[in-house]
Amino acid sequence: MYYYLDHFTEMLSFVETTYGSVLADEHRTFVARFNGFSQDARCLLIRMINRRGTIFNSGHFRYEEISNLERALADSGAVDRGRG
Repeated sequence: MYYYLDHFTEMLSFVETTYGSVLADEHRTFVARFNGFSQDARCLLIRMINRRGTIFNSGHFRYEEISNLERALADSGAVDRGRG
């Protein structure tokens, strides 16, 4: 795997285990959806979370580890979304 994916999933697991009883439904839903994504989609979403800005031009994404960028965008639901 990739270090950033390992660290992110480890953090999610810690939060779920430690604070699961107080997580809002939207947070539980995010974790469940994230865990269901393909590896490419999980990698892409983490890469996007770590980028600056709120709106991204996917034409500028260059990640060797993501084998199918368009599919990862579609799988993660990241198409046409910005960060507020």
